[in-house]
Amino acid sequence: MQKNKTGRKISILILAAVILIGTLVLVGLVYAALRDTTSAVINNLEPVVVTCNVNETFDGQTKSNVSITNTGEIPAFIRAKVVVNWTDADGYETWFTGSADYGYSATLASPLHWTNENGSSVIDDGYWYYNGIVQPGDRTDDLIASITERLSAAVSANPQYHLKVTILAEALQAAPADAVQQSWGMTYDYNNSSWSAYVAP
Repeated sequence: MQKNKTGRKISILILAAVILIGTLVLVGLVYAALRDTTSAVINNLEPVVVTCNVNETFDGQTKSNVSITNTGEIPAFIRAKVVVNWTDADGYETWFTGSADYGYSATLASPLHWTNENGSSVIDDGYWYYNGIVQPGDRTDDLIASITERLSAAVSANPQYHLKVTILAEALQAAPADAVQQSWGMTYDYNNSSWSAYVAP
């Protein structure tokens, strides 16, 4: 009688061990399958490139026909800032801001095609926003017709300073509409092709 009870206990222990081993093997297989499935998923999405390039003509004294090309892959908004500095004879930027002897003249190409963020007509006052969406490979209308260094006769033979004009251009995806509000703090009116400062609701 005692022998039967002992045999039954051993059988139960063997059965429990088999069930435990089977469970561990099954869990291992499920984990391996999930791990393999997860690692096999590949994200094929690629970021959209939004870039631009400044076009200009420079003859050593006058910068002209300044426009911006959308060199990206999608329609884009374009803005540009004109930075005017004076450099010394060695080409290093200085704190000099101009005088009666050192100045420049600047002419906007067409104010109708660009909007200044400050409502200004001064070429180096803040950002200028192009009044339109620029398709990939296309360029804006000219922002600057010409900008020229003007030196007086007293200093023209041996100038201490020279004009340096840098165009800082940026491109931003044209959709969705709130992208430009978040990034540039501006609102674009698609119906009238015009810009205004973004006012949060």
